[in-house]
Amino acid sequence: MVACHRDILPVTRVAARTRGASSTAQNEADAARQDSHRKDGERVMARKVVNRKELRAQAEAAEAVAKSKKEKPSKEKPAKEKKPKAEKAPKPAAKKPSRKKVVKDVRMKAYWGVFNQTMKRLAMFEYADKRAAQKKASELGGNHFVQLVKEAIVEA
Repeated sequence: MVACHRDILPVTRVAARTRGASSTAQNEADAARQDSHRKDGERVMARKVVNRKELRAQAEAAEAVAKSKKEKPSKEKPAKEKKPKAEKAPKPAAKKPSRKKVVKDVRMKAYWGVFNQTMKRLAMFEYADKRAAQKKASELGGNHFVQLVKEAIVEA
């Protein structure tokens, strides 16, 4: 009888619980997997990904506010800080339309070839001379055969 994955899975969970230190990590992982599903079978949405740079900027701003509160406020107005202008992103260069390569039509000509069992071509005949090619193959013996050969026409 072949064991199904459903038969094997509960055994591995039981074995994982009895192992010791690593079993707690396994149990926590199993619990997390089960908690990610609701009782009615629907999945719970994932949390929003935290942007570390934004959090860092907020923390630095909070530290700056805390430092300014600790310092004694002076009667003079602090100089206004100039906000750096946002640099404009350079516009991407306009893409040039790519030219498609013009494929030359290669003209082919059909021939009949007489081959031996190692696919070595022994003779070639015009397409109209198939009977002559078959006669040559029968003269050479049982291991020779006729096959269509296409070759490119070279224009000079």
